Amino acid sequence: MLILEDSDNDLTDLSREMFAEQYEKLVALDEEIKQQDRRISRLCNTRCSSFSIPLPSNSYLHPAEQYFNDAVGPNLSS
Repeated sequence: MLILEDSDNDLTDLSREMFAEQYEKLVALDEEIKQQDRRISRLCNTRCSSFSIPLPSNSYLHPAEQYFNDAVGPNLSS
């Protein structure tokens, strides 16, 4: 992480340590999400071949719902 390595950015040692810890947690969570995505894909490939999530055509989709519909929805319906 270049920001933490840059000695000219006036971060304290404690700040650097805290940012590094949070970054490690973020990387771990990202990997966990990828693992869960793979599990969902495997599950849907074997059990959900005809399952789909109906969405009203004129409804507003919250960004999280849009993400689910775009990213996860196709896996559920494939």
